[in-house]
Amino acid sequence: MDRFHPFWYNDVNMKKEILIIVPTRNRSKNIKEFYKLFKENSEISDLCIGMDDDEVEDYPIFDDVIYETNSNMKLVPKLNLISAKYLDQYKYIGFMGDDVRIKTKGWDSILVEPLKNKAGMSYPNDLLQGENLPTAFVTNSSVIKKLGYMVPPELKHFFMDNFYIDWSGALDVRYYFEDVILEHMHPAAGKSEEDATYRSADTVHDDRHAYREYIKKRFKSDLKKIMEIL
Repeated sequence: MDRFHPFWYNDVNMKKEILIIVPTRNRSKNIKEFYKLFKENSEISDLCIGMDDDEVEDYPIFDDVIYETNSNMKLVPKLNLISAKYLDQYKYIGFMGDDVRIKTKGWDSILVEPLKNKAGMSYPNDLLQGENLPTAFVTNSSVIKKLGYMVPPELKHFFMDNFYIDWSGALDVRYYFEDVILEHMHPAAGKSEEDATYRSADTVHDDRHAYREYIKKRFKSDLKKIMEIL
């Protein structure tokens, strides 16, 4: 097919129940592998790949994928920007890294089930953090809309999983599925090589401080906002 032009391609009308946002940078090979398993195992999800505009020509283009291109942004602002655009079009929004490999057929139908009656957060077993942290997750669009963001904007890249485990746990709307396998191919597990995205020590320190400040100053008020829709 002709090379993708981002400004018209996103008019494609798919609109399933869930939008899964996958930000990516310098990992076109990852996207090929991710897409294959996503298509084989997903039932009610559309896929949105968030690329940087200087890498459009490097990535494979699939007819049934939404593409969002922006200037080279950190993970959190990219997620907040993309999720805000699609909140009114999907009942649920989810996140996965491009280093996730979906192994369970119908994973999305399973994760979304407890969210139909009560807003919350569902997450799979990533074979690395397991129940401890949601390195991939699905939540209700109404939660993001109520908060005004998908991830606290004080953050740049890290502690998003801490944010989701903390608020969903505090409100008792956290749903973990051990038998739903979305394997996280992280270097810490010896499943991939380190690259610039993984090596972000300075960002870790900054985000750790930012998240601690967020917990002290705004976490309780965000909980109250979410409680209004439970």
